Amino acid sequence: MMILANEMKQTQEVILKEETVIIQTSKACKLFFQYLELGKARLTTLVMTSAVAGYFMGPGDLDLKTLLCCSVGTGFMSASSHVFNQLLEVPHDAMMGRTKQRLLVQKSITTQHAVIFGILVGFFGLAMLCMAVNPLTCFLGALTWLLYVAVYTPMKRISILNTWIGSVVGALPTLMGFTALTNKVSLDGALLFAISFSWQFPHFNALSWYLRKDYARAGYKMMSVCNQNLCRSTTLNYACVLPLICLMTCISGLTSKEFFVVSLPVNGVFIFLSYDFFKQPTVTNARKLFKYSLIYLPLIFSLMFVCKGKYSLGFNVFFATEEEI
Repeated sequence: MMILANEMKQTQEVILKEETVIIQTSKACKLFFQYLELGKARLTTLVMTSAVAGYFMGPGDLDLKTLLCCSVGTGFMSASSHVFNQLLEVPHDAMMGRTKQRLLVQKSITTQHAVIFGILVGFFGLAMLCMAVNPLTCFLGALTWLLYVAVYTPMKRISILNTWIGSVVGALPTLMGFTALTNKVSLDGALLFAISFSWQFPHFNALSWYLRKDYARAGYKMMSVCNQNLCRSTTLNYACVLPLICLMTCISGLTSKEFFVVSLPVNGVFIFLSYDFFKQPTVTNARKLFKYSLIYLPLIFSLMFVCKGKYSLGFNVFFATEEEI
């Protein structure tokens, strides 16, 4: 009987230990996914992709270590800025259908916990960019964080100029990727920045159009709320600017002349959808424009890489003479 009792006791202890491990693992997994949500993982992935695109468009030999550190460091900085953005906007997020389920609004994670997480990932991001990439890229990362948290976030409730500041913030990661390879800001880097900057207006204006009631309820000064005519016109104007910037990349030598040709249909659809939105600003047209904007940027950067100046990998072969090949 004593032996049987001991065996049962040992079995119970093993089961208890296994249950403890399962509970701890479950808590760790839950916390991990909370961190992903707090750092806006999908948006941060887009930011990292922009940095990678900028890196691949730079002239010179590609270094996988630098590329990895640039993308991860940029991602950490992006996640940190999103954390502090949410910390500052808890009462306003609670008023919007799109954001009222966020962790800080629902108090699923404490403010102190979020602050510590935001500081840590921001610190590691800056350290990685400074030590493993270069100080210029680190400076641009810090500038992006500062503009997003200290300027864009409070300005959303003050002035419609917040969209222009937000567009600078959204375009800087592309420039960071370029400087990670080149360690300088040049005309080519400025053109990459200009493409990302101009793209922001059709992209965000379309999104804010069908969310304008939410933005108005939370007191945000978006163009779609305060000046709807300006919202529509800036959307179309910046869509029309994009083909000109694409042409300038050919003139500068960043891309080959064939890039302008193959980018015309991509830009043409963007302008057409922006014009549709300008003439008939319905929710349906806004959604169409927003969905296409998600395709536009990765597509245009892919075409740029394929037609990358003298380093072109694809389309130039079809247009080049035998001597050039």
